[in-house]
Amino acid sequence: MLADTVEIVASGKPEKMDNSIYLKSIFQLSQAQSMLQRGDSPSNVFKTLYQSNIQASMRGVGYISLPYNMIKFKTWKHYGSAFFFDVGNSVLSETYMKMALQENEGTMDDKEKLYLMASDMHYTNGNHSLAMEYLQGFAALYPDQTTMSLPWKQAFLKVQAQLDPANALQNTLDGQLNQLDLLQPENRQRYFEALHRQAEDCVAREDYETALHILKESHEALKEAGDGSLLAKNLTLRAHLYMNNEKVETAIEILEESLAMCKQAHDAFNYYRTTIELANGYLKLSNDTEKALYLIECSTPNILLLDSQELIREMNVVYAKALKAHKEKQTLTT
Repeated sequence: MLADTVEIVASGKPEKMDNSIYLKSIFQLSQAQSMLQRGDSPSNVFKTLYQSNIQASMRGVGYISLPYNMIKFKTWKHYGSAFFFDVGNSVLSETYMKMALQENEGTMDDKEKLYLMASDMHYTNGNHSLAMEYLQGFAALYPDQTTMSLPWKQAFLKVQAQLDPANALQNTLDGQLNQLDLLQPENRQRYFEALHRQAEDCVAREDYETALHILKESHEALKEAGDGSLLAKNLTLRAHLYMNNEKVETAIEILEESLAMCKQAHDAFNYYRTTIELANGYLKLSNDTEKALYLIECSTPNILLLDSQELIREMNVVYAKALKAHKEKQTLTT
């Protein structure tokens, strides 16, 4: 529970500081996070972020720097180089993550979110050992909390499945933990993420009919919730299923909708994932190697700046396929 005032010591003289500055800063950080999820313009999000930090910094109010740096990390990671051409956003996002990790102040909840975010960052980049180190680091700081934390357990099992697939508990405990999220629809963000993971699991098991049913059912709800990033992921996975089922024209229509959604939500990662899938679609539909190569080659610098090994691998597979098809096409015409 917060006290009525926060005591700040400056030049050896204690001053009484009303908690309104702290509460206002936290409110503005929450606003920035909501704007980020809605896909508001980068300038508005950054303006709100800077406003939240100025007053707190000037008056020396504590416990703001950690959540501030965490949201700055998420902001730069989300927007990406598609909208800031001269800046390597992966460097900036990782810098804010390092700054957050160096903060001594912070609640246990904030620390948990921080270590989970750091772990997920390295997991996405393919560094599973380092991802596990951050999870174990939080467990060492707060051993009691990890026994009760559902997000920590889910993250741990996800990383463990990559490090030790032969002994992973993916089909037992992880599935049960995912079900707990599905039973809590009031937590909209995690509920939709759990639904999407369930669809991905169905795809992995080659149960495409169930996966498509889940994606279609959640599509309208996602549109109503206004979550552009999750909606784009939903559309891209649906398109992938149609593509594999040789319904290429339908897949391309969905991918074009997804591309517009990503742009509207300023979501760089899913924008380029959709672009790669779209290039693959043009190859399948009409062997349009020129269009496929154009899409991949225009996107390559920004995909590299995102520094995602997963995305780079996907790009290389489609690019190699397009180059081979283009060479065969040229051979036939000569």
